[in-house]
Amino acid sequence: MDPEKYKIIHNNIKTLSNKYLKFIGKNLLEHNLSAICNPFVLAAFIRANGRFITQKEIAEKAGITQPAVAHAVDKMVKAGILERGKDEEDRRRYHISVTQKGRKSFEEYLAAGVNFLPHIFKGIENDDLSVFYLCSKKIIENLEDLSSKT
Repeated sequence: MDPEKYKIIHNNIKTLSNKYLKFIGKNLLEHNLSAICNPFVLAAFIRANGRFITQKEIAEKAGITQPAVAHAVDKMVKAGILERGKDEEDRRRYHISVTQKGRKSFEEYLAAGVNFLPHIFKGIENDDLSVFYLCSKKIIENLEDLSSKT
């Protein structure tokens, strides 16, 4: 592919990402999660299916650093979205879980995000959306492959 097209694609991805993250920030505020909450951290909890989880597990599931997780968790505990408890077998470790308030707010946030999708895909034909889905899925696989090598 022509290097100029890669530059254009890069700029489009950057613009798309910035606009989508801006929407997410607004959406977090509207669903009482506030901008201090990290949706990727909450998603890691939700995927844990209600069981306790450690900060290390969160970092691995969310794909972010442990210090970033610690900072986000501290703020989310203060906001009543998460809670900490000591590990019964290893007192040095803490288990973290989502409170009822956190789960309810996150579910509302996810629903609002899904409801937003038809608006961002307005005017795009189903065949084009299918191609977009396949391409984005492959890009994610490639990024995961690259990050596993670093």
